[in-house]
Amino acid sequence: PLTVRSAGAIQDANLKEGATPDQLAINPTLGVSGDKLPDVAPFQFAVGLNYTTPLSATSDWSATLAADINYQGKRNAYFQNSPFNIELKPYTLVDLRASISNDLWTVSVFARNLTDKRAQLSAINSSQDPYAFITARPRTFGLSVLRNF
Repeated sequence: PLTVRSAGAIQDANLKEGATPDQLAINPTLGVSGDKLPDVAPFQFAVGLNYTTPLSATSDWSATLAADINYQGKRNAYFQNSPFNIELKPYTLVDLRASISNDLWTVSVFARNLTDKRAQLSAINSSQDPYAFITARPRTFGLSVLRNF
């Protein structure tokens, strides 16, 4: 059977109660009322497809093909007025997987981040290390063998 999964969000997340002027004088990285929340994209979605079929009518082995697509819109790493804020770029990540399995064994080959996107997941920015991005793992191919007991 074919299974389709999807999820998405459209959000406008803002700080309801922010720092006072006195607090900001001590720590300028704090947010003020109305600031957009860091690391919250206004738009994101995920779609997954999974197709499984028996390999033959007389075999207990089945084959599965799967694809996942994840999109994250642009967003700020910190509060907008923080001296360390960096706008993170939008990204799309694509993962693929093919496997064969029975009750005891599953053998899979996979590709993660198929397009080799250097997706900016977040940032750790400071005066000592400006523009330090946390990025998605580069394109990765792999083989997995699982045994149930």
